[in-house]
Amino acid sequence: MSMWRRVVVIVSLAAIFIAAGLLVFRYRDAVVSRLTADGRRQRILRRLNVEDVLVERNCGRGQASVSGERWQTLRSSDQDRAIAALASLCFEQTGLKTFTVRDADTGAVVAVWNGTAVERSTR
Repeated sequence: MSMWRRVVVIVSLAAIFIAAGLLVFRYRDAVVSRLTADGRRQRILRRLNVEDVLVERNCGRGQASVSGERWQTLRSSDQDRAIAALASLCFEQTGLKTFTVRDADTGAVVAVWNGTAVERSTR
């Protein structure tokens, strides 16, 4: 390989590594927040708000009201993650270990977080 080709290859590789380093530096916080528990919780809560699933959250009483129709459209695993996210947020604020999710329209209990797992109502 000629001298100039080597120089071009080395300069090109250096430019690629510098660009990659700048991208990592620029988006480091966004990537890290996606991988943390708090980042996941914030995404779940944001999704509940954007999709109008969450009607009201009251950490003082340890409960949330959800749109029953929209709640039922969520997969079971998404419901579990949503309840866990709401419960952990309220636990940080109030120290309550249990959390109840109610249907905003009927007032019926949809599910309860008992501090370790979700207990679904049988309605």
